[in-house]
Amino acid sequence: EQRCNVPDDWVGKLVTIRGYGGFIRNNTESGKIVTDSTHGHGPVVLLIEGRSDGKVAFRLDGTNLYLTQHLYGDSASAEISKILFQVPKLLPEMVPGIIDYAVDQGSTNKDFEGAGFDYRSMTAEPGPPNALQEFTLEQVRFGVFGIKSRFGKYWRSQHWDGLVSQSSHLLGDETWSFTNVTKAVKQESKKKSMTSREIEW
Repeated sequence: EQRCNVPDDWVGKLVTIRGYGGFIRNNTESGKIVTDSTHGHGPVVLLIEGRSDGKVAFRLDGTNLYLTQHLYGDSASAEISKILFQVPKLLPEMVPGIIDYAVDQGSTNKDFEGAGFDYRSMTAEPGPPNALQEFTLEQVRFGVFGIKSRFGKYWRSQHWDGLVSQSSHLLGDETWSFTNVTKAVKQESKKKSMTSREIEW
């Protein structure tokens, strides 16, 4: 395994990602992006694709599915409202109702952790990547990053129930370690190819 450090070095790489709750994987039964520290479930392999303005998207290797976050918080509400108000045939008085339906407000001061969290899990949705599937890497220390959405929210390892959710700050639960598995994947592919040739022979 080979580890990289500079964010730009990750573009085009196949990686596994690990947080406090374990490696990220895709729960195909629930449709949720989760973390798992057990050996019974292998981590999902992700291809990091470069996007505009230095952003990246994470595609599940071998699929057209991208890691996707939910809309929540004041920043998302403000940006979506700005877009909707520019739609010619949409009455201005309809915009608040659409925002209330599409954008969750997240946790409040009455919740056990306070305001600023969204406890819903990320999902894997079809591309091409949109605003909910594009992120910025923020280096925390060697080999460890925060992953921020265009709305200023960070991936969070909601480790007590094994989900990948969102937070408005970058602390311990919001840090993720990337491991480049490109070499390992190529070797495994080469082994399968050699086995196939041997069988055919």
